Amino acid sequence: MSGMGYQYKNIWDAVSTIVAQEGVRGMYKGLVPNLLKVAPSMASSWASYELTRDYILVWGKAADDE
Repeated sequence: MSGMGYQYKNIWDAVSTIVAQEGVRGMYKGLVPNLLKVAPSMASSWASYELTRDYILVWGKAADDE
């Protein structure tokens, strides 16, 4: 990527240029593919956390009963 300059000067330049060229919808361009990439990962992370937590709680109660 050497030889490539920055396309924008700063974040405000990027936002104003995108909104001027593509409208406000341009700010959300690429959001759906990113969500399709991240959602399964977050779902599996949440599910493994919940299952592990439930297992530990049941295991702890069984140890207390003994």
